[in-house]
Amino acid sequence: MVEGFGIAGVWSGYYYYPKIPLLGIEISQPVKFTAVFKQDSSGQIFGDIYEPKTFGLLPAEHLEAEILDFEFLDNGVRFIKKYNGMGGARHRVTYEGSISPDGNVIAGAWRISWLGRGTFEIHRELLE
Repeated sequence: MVEGFGIAGVWSGYYYYPKIPLLGIEISQPVKFTAVFKQDSSGQIFGDIYEPKTFGLLPAEHLEAEILDFEFLDNGVRFIKKYNGMGGARHRVTYEGSISPDGNVIAGAWRISWLGRGTFEIHRELLE
């Protein structure tokens, strides 16, 4: 995939937690999220991510995060999701994924330094 690929728009899908047998934890429910990618006049990609509140110590209806440090890779993308504090979530998550040949799916892995890795898949919302 080359830089300049039209990624701007609304994408939705799921992220999945890893199985952590060492701690006896297995979260099996995927978390639905929506990513809104925007592009400014200089070509920089940024945006926001919205998801239900599935963790965090403070009350909130949902969680929100910023999309930071977006970059295109040879066949995909990498970006950071930084939670804005809603619900008590303030950490960063690195996402790296491949873009499907038709440009409508991004799938790959997410990583949090203290938790490990999981997977994700998002689909472009096509307007009809």
